[in-house]
Amino acid sequence: MYRINGGEKRGPAATGRYAEDVYDGIRVSLGNPWYLTTLTVPHVLFLASSHFYQTGESIVISVTNAAFWSDLVGEVPVGTTWQKGSQEWKAALEALEKWSDGFWEVARRYQEKRGELAEQFNR
Repeated sequence: MYRINGGEKRGPAATGRYAEDVYDGIRVSLGNPWYLTTLTVPHVLFLASSHFYQTGESIVISVTNAAFWSDLVGEVPVGTTWQKGSQEWKAALEALEKWSDGFWEVARRYQEKRGELAEQFNR
């Protein structure tokens, strides 16, 4: 949706508020990616990773989450279960954390020279 993402379909990318957003920070035209929404993604991913580490729950691949996990680790069939401590479980959580870190990199790429973050950054 945003040209700065270079057509990225998977992985970390600049995110905005919603597809129909028309507030550009000054007037009504086209909405831009927001630092706040872009940096919310790694926060949520960190919470998910922490949940698995703290509870020791298995990761169960369902119809709902199969595309998500497949983007991270490669094709994984519905019904697959990764038990805590297994190589697959560890690899999945490492991939989740690496993907999460990528959103921080997106924000760093577009921040001001002295580290300031505006409300939005140019699409």
